[in-house]
Amino acid sequence: MIVEPDFLEHWKTQMLIQTLNDPCAPLYLIRLWAHCQQRRNHEFCGADRSVLARMLAAIVRFPITTPDDPDRLLQAMIDCRFVDVESRGETVVGWPHNWDIANAKLVANWTNGGRGGRPKKHNPRKTHNKPKKNPTETHAKPKSELGEPIREEKRRGDRIGEEEEYPTLLAILEEDPTFENAVACIYACHPDFSGVSYFEIENALKKQPEKNRWSEAIAGMASKFAGVDMNYPVLHLKNWLAGTPDEKKCADSPTKPQRLRV
Repeated sequence: MIVEPDFLEHWKTQMLIQTLNDPCAPLYLIRLWAHCQQRRNHEFCGADRSVLARMLAAIVRFPITTPDDPDRLLQAMIDCRFVDVESRGETVVGWPHNWDIANAKLVANWTNGGRGGRPKKHNPRKTHNKPKKNPTETHAKPKSELGEPIREEKRRGDRIGEEEEYPTLLAILEEDPTFENAVACIYACHPDFSGVSYFEIENALKKQPEKNRWSEAIAGMASKFAGVDMNYPVLHLKNWLAGTPDEKKCADSPTKPQRLRV
């Protein structure tokens, strides 16, 4: 599982410590996340809220001295946005907030492992027979209408925006502008966001409270940097969300060569 470097100093972690008045609160979170990874399931359910609260307290080894302690722990986790809870029929289901998004690769491996893992490559025992003689004619390279050979070039960014994942996530974000949909769309719009933490993207989105402007800003940024490295992806994201994409120049901005006068 992924634990961000600023986990202990993050405001949500500090808020949980203050709410529970317990300096061991970060250990409860790590035990909850470790439980999800060990069980390969990020959801836990109970017959009602009280059962769910006692289950959570048992998972994280929360000390119980009064009957109200389990519900106090569950409510603190909800208030600090570490746990989400909803009713599904006759059961109440809880799960760590956005844990499956922050550990998307881990969750995907669980699914792929259940299907048998990555398919093995075919390795024939015998190679193809060698040709007995050289062909009299070779295949000509394709030419354009002007008779010039067609150049086939592939750049790293040619695949950006062409995969079905990014356009689909962008369309979902336009219909339902939530933090979860926006973060998933940003991760898919450019490969340089793979090294950015979830909390950094979430904080950048909070700078723009008008959620209906998120999809337009993300789409413009993805089109602007298609095939181009983003040395400062978080800074570019903040500028595009603020509506000033060219306000600050970064190291990856192109500069014109200067002529030396003799």
